[in-house]
Amino acid sequence: MTSYKIAIILLTLLMHFIYDFHIQGILAEMKQKSWWSNECNKYHAPFFKYRNDYKIALIVHSVECALFTMLPLIVDMLISEHTGHLQDAWILFLPCVLLLTVSHYLIDDKKANELKINLVQDQLYHITFILIICLGSFPVIGLWW
Repeated sequence: MTSYKIAIILLTLLMHFIYDFHIQGILAEMKQKSWWSNECNKYHAPFFKYRNDYKIALIVHSVECALFTMLPLIVDMLISEHTGHLQDAWILFLPCVLLLTVSHYLIDDKKANELKINLVQDQLYHITFILIICLGSFPVIGLWW
C-alpha cells in the first residue's frame, strides 16, 4: 500500500474522530431515547408524543458523520488525476455515504439506546466500516496499484 493510500485512510479516520468526538454537539444527547424521556419529564410533556424523535436525531447525526468522514475520499476523487469525471465520483461516493450512514445509525443505536455495545466496540465497528469503504473504493478510483 502506498503512502498516498495510507494518508487517505488516516485522513478519513481523523475526520470521523473529529466529528464523532468534537463536532456533533447536541446530537450526542438527542440521539438517545433516554434524553427525550428526561426532557419530557422535566417539562411535563407526554413522552409518547416524542418517543421516536431520537431516530431523527440519530439519522441526522449518521448522515453528517458519514459526509464529514468521507470528505478526504471525495476530494481525492474529484481533484486527482485518477478520476476523470465528476459523474464517476458521485456514482462511487453516494453508495459509500449510504453504507456509512446506515452502519453508523445501527452501531450508534446499539450503543446509545439498546446499550448492547460500549464506546470501544462502537469505535472499532466504525473504523472497520471506514476501512472497508476506503479499501473497497481504491480499485474503482484508480488507487489500487
